[in-house]
Amino acid sequence: MSKHRVLRAPVILVRPVHRVAWLLLLWTQRHSLALWSRSLITELRRGRPINGVRVRRLAVALFHVAADPRLSNAPELKLLMLTDDVVTAETDEHWAKRPLLTSVLTGVDHVNEVRFT
Repeated sequence: MSKHRVLRAPVILVRPVHRVAWLLLLWTQRHSLALWSRSLITELRRGRPINGVRVRRLAVALFHVAADPRLSNAPELKLLMLTDDVVTAETDEHWAKRPLLTSVLTGVDHVNEVRFT
């Protein structure tokens, strides 16, 4: 029993630090998290049966955007939608990184066109 008491004290002291670290991480990546959640929720609420291939393709496109440091966490990028081999990106109208987003997304398998709204 004494072993558990000894280990419990440091865990209690570390937990608030972990909580703050997680909150800080979530806050710094809030735009990426919002993009992922809006895009996936929109896909799941289409009104059609969930297609695993479509969800996977959308997740791969989102991952490519998140993996590029120039595009990740961009507040101007609001939503990605997938229709067949076309990705529709909802962005701010005058966003300067639209061509970069197009080049990143056309490098994704089964994406032949990128449209903007």
